[in-house]
Formats: sequence, C-alpha cells, structure tokens
Amino acid sequence: MNYSEVEQIVAMLVLISTNNKYYVFDPARTIAFTVDRKAYLEFKNIQNGGINHVDKNTINLIQSQVEKIKNIAEHKIISGSSYLLSQLVLLLTNDCNMRCLYCYSYGGREKNQIDVKMAKEAVKYVLGNVVRSGQNRFNISYHGGGEPTLAFDLLKNIQKYSKEQCNNKGIEFRSRITSNGLWNDEIGEWIVDNIDSILLSVDGPEDIMEKHRPTNNNMPSLPTIEESIKKIKKNGRVIKIRSTISDYSVERLEEIVEYFSSLGASYVQLEPLTSTGRATESKIKRPDAKRFIENFIRAFKRGERNGCKVKCSYLRPIRYSNSFCGALGRVFILSPAGNISTCHRVDTYDDIGGNNLLIGKIDYKDNVIKLDDQKIHNLQSNSSNKNKDCNICIARYSCSGGCYAQNAAVSGDILKSDPYRCVITKGLTKEYLSKYLYKYVSY
Repeated sequence: MNYSEVEQIVAMLVLISTNNKYYVFDPARTIAFTVDRKAYLEFKNIQNGGINHVDKNTINLIQSQVEKIKNIAEHKIISGSSYLLSQLVLLLTNDCNMRCLYCYSYGGREKNQIDVKMAKEAVKYVLGNVVRSGQNRFNISYHGGGEPTLAFDLLKNIQKYSKEQCNNKGIEFRSRITSNGLWNDEIGEWIVDNIDSILLSVDGPEDIMEKHRPTNNNMPSLPTIEESIKKIKKNGRVIKIRSTISDYSVERLEEIVEYFSSLGASYVQLEPLTSTGRATESKIKRPDAKRFIENFIRAFKRGERNGCKVKCSYLRPIRYSNSFCGALGRVFILSPAGNISTCHRVDTYDDIGGNNLLIGKIDYKDNVIKLDDQKIHNLQSNSSNKNKDCNICIARYSCSGGCYAQNAAVSGDILKSDPYRCVITKGLTKEYLSKYLYKYVSY
C-alpha cells in the first residue's frame, strides 16, 4: 500500500472524536469502528494534507485499521454521471390561496396552469426513461409554484393518465403531493384515496401561521388544515409535515413538534427559510444559525420521546452522494410556462440560477421536448468534489455542496456553498454523529 492508496481510502472516511473516543465512519456502508488516538490523528493529518509521504510504520498502522473496511475504496458514490430524467415533478399551477411571506415563487401572483397536453408528454417521456433503464417504478410529484390542488381537474386528469400508462407497461405507479392543506371535502377525500404520499406545508400554531402564511383573503387557515390532517389520520395514512422556520419561530421548535405530534404527525421536517422571492421584500428573516442548531436538537429529542421523526435537509448524515439532490440528472420538473428544470425553486429564467438549472422546454405548438445538451453537460460535470471547501467537511458525502438554488440565491453561483447552510449542516451532523454513531459501530 502506497501513499496515494492510503490517501484515497482515508479521504472517503468521516472522523469523529467525542468523549475521548475516536471513531471512523464509513458513510457508504453506514458502519463505524473505533480507533486509538494515534490512528485517529494520522487519519486526520492525511485528510488535511499535512503530510506528503507515509513511512512504513504509518502504513502498517493505517493498513491494520483499513483492513476492517478493506473494500471501501471500491464503493461507488451515487452520482449524476448518467443523465437520465426518471422522476417527474409537475408544478401544476402558480396560483395559490396563501401569500406566504417567504414564498420563493411569489405564489398567487399569477394563475397559470400547465397545459394538459404538455403534462402528458412529460409523463410519456419520463416513463419511457424508466422503462429503458430497467426500473420498475414511476414516481410523480405534484408541487408548487402555487398550490397544486387549485388545479384540481388537471391533477385528477394527470393522475389517471399516469396510472393507466404505468399499468399498460407493467410499471409500479407512485404519486406524492406537497400541499398547504386548505382543502374542501371533495379535494381532501380524493387526495387521501388516490395520492400515496402527502406532505403538508404548515408552520406551527396559529400565531406562527398568521405571521408566516397569511391567506389570500386574510381568513384563518389552521382550522381547515387541522380538518385535513384529521382526514389523513382517519384514512390510516402517515401524517407528514414540513415547517419553514424564521427568526420569529426559531425559539419554538420543540413546541412546534409537540403541536404536530398531538395531531398525530409521525414526521416533521423543520427547514430554515431561504431569503428568496417574497422573503427579500418582507421583514421576515431566516433564523440565527446557532439558535436553530440548539433548538433543533431539543426538537429532535422531543420527537424521539413522542415517536415522531424530526428531519431537516441540513442533517442527512447517513447518506452517500456527490450531489445534494436530483438536479444532476434524475429529476424532470415541468412548469406552467413549459420550462423544464432540475429544481422546483427555479422555473423561469428570471429566477436566480435559471441559466444553470433550466435545461429545456416543451414547445406549446407541437409539444416536442427540447433539451439543452450543453446545460446538461455542465450539470453532469458538477459535483461537491469541485468545491474545495467541501473536501474535508464532516458532511461532504451527505450535504454534497448544498442546495444549488440556495447557493445561487446567496452568491449567484450554484456551486459556491452558502456559508449559513454550512454552519448548520456541520453543527447538526457533528452533534448527531457524536450522539448516535454508536448505532453504527460494527467492530
């Protein structure tokens, strides 16, 4: 074993020191093992580029440790090198019955819907990719822009069409929706009967909702949303919540988790707001990073006691990828304008990051899908290993450079990681691994 081989292996490990114990974590196989302090420091030194040669004793020391994971160098990172758009997201409409102060797309400012012919063309295209690649499941998501249930007839039409197409090809069909939960009885009953996964965007108790998510007619929204949650629960479905966190609500994360747990939620996702769209014009701000970390940890523990999973996209330690999301090659996102994007936050060229993340268009006249090969090539060549700041980060395989849209909103560069996100991601990842790494220790 020479230095380059040692460096390649050690570079793929995550090192944790806590309570005078030293761990090496292999994120590819979600296993960990303990080492002594000397080995830990040698590993750390190599990752930091502090030595340019390895003496025989060091090689023997490292070799004795990496024998425990001798195949690690052969692990493959999930990548976008094979550009196959096999997951479909439809931004059905940019109309909305809420006026959230942080909405990235100014939901409700316009009232356009996707043309049904374009939507069906997108279904056929992505389903074709699924079949050609030998996959056995077709996934479709209905998302914002606006509130997808305001395009209810279109939603039902595409759901029926997609299911029929999958049945004809012997492919499993799965659907999901992200909604604000402002449903009447007809919509609510149809969703719980037809959609496989339901994620509700709700930010917490009444005062937080009034502050964050006023309705377009200034009427209270929470009573209707709670009725929607009851419909989901009555149907025996999993209640999933996504809450946006601001400087106003950051001190109440534990209370938010307790509130949703009391309604039967088994999954609560807490996400700091991003300063895009309406958030750039309102007084609402994203929370202080350190306060978010501290309060998220308390909320996480509260969730454990309540049997509720508390999640955050900033904390994904048991993940191994060179991209934060599907933007490098998995996701086909269609907007009402016919634009094809790889990010649901970026659906027009006026959006920051549009020049990078919009990869094509469906022509209104002939419904022909036109993809920009150069933009696809540019996205294929992007990965977290292009960002020097990520090379030795504890979350380099789980965060993988962070959200492209958020990066662009802060710096204009999709590859330049948002420093704010870095603080939270590193803080939460270190805290999680320090407390829970024992679960993955195999030897």
